[in-house]
Amino acid sequence: MLFRSRQALVPSVVPKQDLANAVALTSAGFNANKILGPVFGGMLIASMGAGGNFFFQAAAYAGVVAMVYMMSLRTEVANTKRASAWADLKEGVGYVWSNPMILALMTTSLVPNLLAFPLQTLMPVFQKDVLQLGPDALGLMLGAPAIGALVATLTLASLAGRLEHKGRVLLVSMVAWGVCLFLFSRSTTLPLAVLSLIGVGACQVTYNSTNNTILQMIVPAELRGRVMSIYFLDQGLQPAGALMGGFATAQLGAPMAVSLMGLSVILLGIFIALRVPRLRSWTHTA
Repeated sequence: MLFRSRQALVPSVVPKQDLANAVALTSAGFNANKILGPVFGGMLIASMGAGGNFFFQAAAYAGVVAMVYMMSLRTEVANTKRASAWADLKEGVGYVWSNPMILALMTTSLVPNLLAFPLQTLMPVFQKDVLQLGPDALGLMLGAPAIGALVATLTLASLAGRLEHKGRVLLVSMVAWGVCLFLFSRSTTLPLAVLSLIGVGACQVTYNSTNNTILQMIVPAELRGRVMSIYFLDQGLQPAGALMGGFATAQLGAPMAVSLMGLSVILLGIFIALRVPRLRSWTHTA
């Protein structure tokens, strides 16, 4: 929730020409925390105990609240009379549904996360039953996507201003994400599995950051909050994806289930590229 709220605030903090860099750096910080957080947490527990660790974290959050309070947000929209929350949601859904470009971006955001999220929940199955390795291998497999994601976000932050064809970056990274999922499903050794998972993390964060950037660039400021609230529904769909992944694994086995996830993401990316040429040719100057 905190990460999603922070992403929605980015356009009100930075100039539009720096939006892509800001979104990428926000994702970089989030993924760096996924790697460094457990390390620092373990050090704090070892030195201060579990209770001391939680007190330290609470103090850190208080500092964050103070910094947020001091933020100065750019006002993009004049004050207007607000309707009910239901009317605002209806207006946002209507705008998304009537705009093929926005609808394509929403589809490429929500559907792949629904299809591919179960990978995390299936990791223990691959570690124990497919690769037949110990718990240390599971740690490597769980950490590999975060490493790929961190490298990708730092790369995006440094190149974002020079990546004009963001529509192509979005579609290519989405298809590459599906390819990496398929390669992981076919992995028979730990090195190949880890390399595939690094690719999964890198492609996923590239596609997510680019999608987020394009959406926030093209949606009118007065509708951005409503549209981004729909965009962030991917978190609510993840439990449904985990349910689908568990059912597919029970029926077909984990390798086949993940293979189908990867192929579905690939086919969706190709379909969107062919069906919405405007997205394929979109640049930050469009």
